[in-house]
Amino acid sequence: MNDDASRDLASLRLNTPFGERAFRHRGSPADRAVIQQCFVQPQYACPGAHGRGIDAGYAAMLRLGQTPFILDLGANIGAAAVWFAVRYPAARIAAFEPHPGNFRLLETNCQGLAVETLRAAVCGVAAGARRLVDPGLGEWGYRLGPGDAAEAGLAVDCVVLHDWLADRLSGVLAPFILKIDIEGGEADLFEHEAGLLHRFPVVILEPHDWLLPGDAVSRGFFRWHAAAERDFVFYAENVFSIDSSWLRAALDAAQ
Repeated sequence: MNDDASRDLASLRLNTPFGERAFRHRGSPADRAVIQQCFVQPQYACPGAHGRGIDAGYAAMLRLGQTPFILDLGANIGAAAVWFAVRYPAARIAAFEPHPGNFRLLETNCQGLAVETLRAAVCGVAAGARRLVDPGLGEWGYRLGPGDAAEAGLAVDCVVLHDWLADRLSGVLAPFILKIDIEGGEADLFEHEAGLLHRFPVVILEPHDWLLPGDAVSRGFFRWHAAAERDFVFYAENVFSIDSSWLRAALDAAQ
């Protein structure tokens, strides 16, 4: 990030187990809302017994010598990635964000943490160049547009999730949490990657039917969830889909 851009940023101080950290943002309504949702609410802390079970499952992974792996799709400026890194400090995190402005802040905010940042969008098929468009929501509303690279919008790389994960989910790296906030792109993901997504015991999705009325973009997720033995929890703007047998084992082990 260049010096001029850095001078225009605001800074939030976070108290973490690693010491005090600065979290940088642009002071925009979108950035402030993301900070409120992730650090004040916080929207990824599943309530009740399900939240205790997720934490217990993390602890069980560590006892087995595994490294919990968290995948953040639609990482924006890094608030969720930082929250996960603080909550689960032994985990390894990969954070995808295609927009260059958001990505620069993502990199800045994740410095020194076990977070791999990737400037790309994720899709179920057809890796390569796509176009990123703003439907009028600003920094937290960018989404992949339909059509080919001739369409108006910002050209971004798009990677196929299955291909990208092929060499990563092996050895001690164990799937833990998959967070999906990709502005309607979940329809493509759940159509083409359903089998792969089951490897994550915890899937957190922000649905976007409100953004694309008539497109039924959540249909694939609900079909995927209903076909499996998974608990469903709705909290804040997100739905949590949690592997039921994994959850029972984690809660039993914690007693």
